[in-house]
Amino acid sequence: MDFIKGKAGMICENCGAEFEENARACPFCGADNFVKSKQEHEQTVSKLREEEQRIRSLPKRVANKTTKLVVFVVLAFIVVGMLIAFLASVIGKLQIKGEYKSDAALAVKLEELYQNGDYEEIYELTKEVSSTNRSLGKYTSVGTLYQKYQYGSEQFKSDLEAAKLFEKPEYLQSVTYFLSILYICEVLEEKGFVYDEDVAVYYFRDAATTFLKENMCLTEEEINTFFERYASIEKRYEDDRDYSFSMYRDDYNAINLESGILIYERLVENE
Repeated sequence: MDFIKGKAGMICENCGAEFEENARACPFCGADNFVKSKQEHEQTVSKLREEEQRIRSLPKRVANKTTKLVVFVVLAFIVVGMLIAFLASVIGKLQIKGEYKSDAALAVKLEELYQNGDYEEIYELTKEVSSTNRSLGKYTSVGTLYQKYQYGSEQFKSDLEAAKLFEKPEYLQSVTYFLSILYICEVLEEKGFVYDEDVAVYYFRDAATTFLKENMCLTEEEINTFFERYASIEKRYEDDRDYSFSMYRDDYNAINLESGILIYERLVENE
């Protein structure tokens, strides 16, 4: 696998990620950094040659016996190193070609499912696909939206039953699942639908908003207010180093509690 230099380090030609030049492998896809390996190999050869020169400077009788051994070791090391590098390069390229063919075939199938609106099957087929796989980014995003919607819907039923049973509105903790869907949709739209996932984004945005209105009895104004708070929390956690995880969780839970009280009042107390 070959790498090229980027502004901040190396750019992996396998997944396109940028990482530190001294890394032994790409931290995102695991591809070996042969530039680094080559440098280490050259440094080792250089040290062996320095040792050869040192031995040659010794008294002639001592140097003659050891020089032959060192020269043999140096040559053997160079040959073995070149062979390993060549084999690794060939294996890496074959692996990439195999993965590309596999991804290409999968992309054809996923696009067919996407055109048919079969988001459930897309989710099933992308469960094991890495989030760093840019060639299938469109479908992993769709799979994430589907998973969040399905899980949030089921979780709300469970939360509502527990809230009724124990008479505790704070058990309603599902609002943020749907707010996260709206947030992902907004981020994808702001990026300009890089993978042409606009149809699915509009679908899940509408589905999440409808669920919040019809199943949780929240008004459009309340949804917008909670969403603005949720989005600000997510962005602050991404950008503000002083904003700790505990602070993030407290603000996150505050949204669930406030929305839970409204939902409980409308679905339970007014029955």
